Amino acid sequence: MKKNIVIITISVITAVIVLFSGTYYLSKNKFLKEDEGDKQSTFSSGADVSEDINIILKSKDEKNGEFTEYKAYNFKDFKKTLNYTGKADKDTVVKFMKDRSYNLESINTKEMVFIKTSPKGLIKDKYYLGITQDGFICIYKCLENGELIIENKNSDISRRRAEVLQDFEKNKIKNHEFMFNTRDEALDALSEYDS
Repeated sequence: MKKNIVIITISVITAVIVLFSGTYYLSKNKFLKEDEGDKQSTFSSGADVSEDINIILKSKDEKNGEFTEYKAYNFKDFKKTLNYTGKADKDTVVKFMKDRSYNLESINTKEMVFIKTSPKGLIKDKYYLGITQDGFICIYKCLENGELIIENKNSDISRRRAEVLQDFEKNKIKNHEFMFNTRDEALDALSEYDS
């Protein structure tokens, strides 16, 4: 009788261990697969950007440290508004924004957030010299939400590339340090680069 109780006890303990081990093994594999799925949903180098992703542009004024959130664009509107003609992948978008003095703050499958830090915030309805995606010197107008646009692609984009300028001047243009009250003033400054 004692022998039967010992055998039954050992059998029950063995069954519990086997059951626990099997459950642990199966759940571990399931969680690993979920983690791999999560990794695939975040962007890796060169990953495609979905048309549904939101691209959020923020500006931080170094004087007061405040953030101004810009409009959130889906990728289609981002391409149209910012004249983006590059590839629909993460690295190309990040480089495009870096050329406009924006640094990537965060990224996931739903949004890319970029921050622009400038010693002085851009002022609404003012005109700034800048550099297009293709590297040409141009005039941008600052809208109410801080967004920069090219009003007239025929007259507001120089025939001269920024790469021919000395680094200090190119950086000033890239960082929008040349500000003008009127479009005519900005056009006069732009014409200096075409002559």
